[in-house]
Amino acid sequence: MVAQHFILFILWIMYGFLHSWLAAPRIKRATTLNLRISERSYRMVYNVFALLSLVAVLWYQFTIPGYRFFNHTSATLVLALVLIVPGILIMALTIIKYFPIHSGLARQPAAKEKLQTSGLHKYSRHPLYLGTISFLLGLFLLFPTSVHLVAVLVIVAYTLAGTFLEEKKLVMEFGDQYIEYQQRVPMFLPSFRKVVK
Repeated sequence: MVAQHFILFILWIMYGFLHSWLAAPRIKRATTLNLRISERSYRMVYNVFALLSLVAVLWYQFTIPGYRFFNHTSATLVLALVLIVPGILIMALTIIKYFPIHSGLARQPAAKEKLQTSGLHKYSRHPLYLGTISFLLGLFLLFPTSVHLVAVLVIVAYTLAGTFLEEKKLVMEFGDQYIEYQQRVPMFLPSFRKVVK
């Protein structure tokens, strides 16, 4: 069982690495030039690959046995729902907003990426990551097994590391505009004090 957990750990690490590496602008540029394909085609192939590889890792995850850490109580079930439902809503709203452009399905690419500060970005600089972490923590409370713990730990660590790298990239891309946005809006959890003002 330990070997299967280790394999799962490696699979999630590989998924995260490939996901980030293939999304890197340098790799995108080199691939589109060498294969003579459009950026739109690259995005579509990338998203199909990301989806299929995600399904493969999840299939493996759900087929291996794990240790159960605790039995459900009313409190854990309620807390799980309190984390899962908003997590799904936040992810859905963010994905709906960006999916057409970033999937390659939009016919016309955006002329130049603009800094997003409206909608959910008014309250959190990284709403998709906030929704993902909330959903995963709730899912672990719903399925409190060692298998799910491995997945949650790797994905949350990957998400946090990715967020800090993305912050550096956004500062380079938008400069003072993003630095001002960083000072005004929290990275993840909304500051309700600022919202009320």
